[in-house]
Amino acid sequence: IESAHHSRELERRLAATPSRAAAPATASAAPAGAARTRPLGSPATAAPSAPSAPSGPGEAELRRRANEAEAGLSALANDKRQLQQTVAALDRNVTELRQRSDALQASQPAPGPGIESDLVVTEVEPAGRVERGAGAPAADAIPLSSGVATLLLHTRHPDSYAEYEIEVRDAQGRLVDKLEGVFRQDSLEEFGITFKRGALPPGAYTLHLFGRPAAGGRQALETYSIRVS
Repeated sequence: IESAHHSRELERRLAATPSRAAAPATASAAPAGAARTRPLGSPATAAPSAPSAPSGPGEAELRRRANEAEAGLSALANDKRQLQQTVAALDRNVTELRQRSDALQASQPAPGPGIESDLVVTEVEPAGRVERGAGAPAADAIPLSSGVATLLLHTRHPDSYAEYEIEVRDAQGRLVDKLEGVFRQDSLEEFGITFKRGALPPGAYTLHLFGRPAAGGRQALETYSIRVS
């Protein structure tokens, strides 16, 4: 912008410069032998001196500067066009990324609750532990549709095994899940297992506890009945 102002100022100065024609100085010749006299007492008058022309750049220099300013303006305009093209490309990239992000979010399932804790902790007794005349114990209800459930499985076998495992079977006796490497809480003589929300569909299930001796094989220990709601 400064170069453009400078270029226009030089053009105005070029237009305002008058063409000077060098006029030869002529002197009136006095008659030979004539004596120049002046009245007595009149002061001597000195010839006025011609004013000195202001020194400044010539026309060629001014045109050179104007051309340089025009070249600078052209380069600035080119840079502006390149920046505009870059900004337009960035805008297109932002729009494309926003569309892809919206499509990805639309394809994801709705998030569940941000905080989830154990909704229920249930102590489950072995199915074989029945008091005389009480009949078969009712299956413990586990509301897995509402949240996480932790089961504390009591055992009547104080013997210790190298490892334990638990099989989960449905009402038809089909194997649904199998937990290996289960450890007993020796201080309480029970096993704690946790089911996440919706881990088992609603229905009746049987949990079978097995002990694995170090020598190999496995031994059936307890059976638990639960009902998932």
